[in-house]
Amino acid sequence: MTFRNATSVAVQTALVSLASYLCGFYFTDLFHSPSASIGSLWAAMSGIVVLQATRRETLSTASLRILGTLIGSIFSAAYLSLLPFSPIGMAGCIFATVLVCLVARIPDHARLGAVTVAVIMVVASRA
Repeated sequence: MTFRNATSVAVQTALVSLASYLCGFYFTDLFHSPSASIGSLWAAMSGIVVLQATRRETLSTASLRILGTLIGSIFSAAYLSLLPFSPIGMAGCIFATVLVCLVARIPDHARLGAVTVAVIMVVASRA
């Protein structure tokens, strides 16, 4: 890789990190201000992870991350709206998230959905 290409990749990664962090912070802040910094960290990590060599690969990876995160978020929010955090409740939400992803024939989304449940529920229990 040439220095010019390396610089371009580094700039893209930094800009994606910054944009993701800011979007994650302000979006999370709309719903739960105390966890806005965790939401921004999660968004920055997601932005870095999905960034690929081509736009097509990036969009494919991003769609996987977004859909898995959405499914996990929905189950976590539903649970936490009704009950307080518990490790068994978290395991139940992870079970439901993985099951929905597998039944919907999107198995690659299951792991990300499960991670999302764990992050949301543990962070919410500390806030």
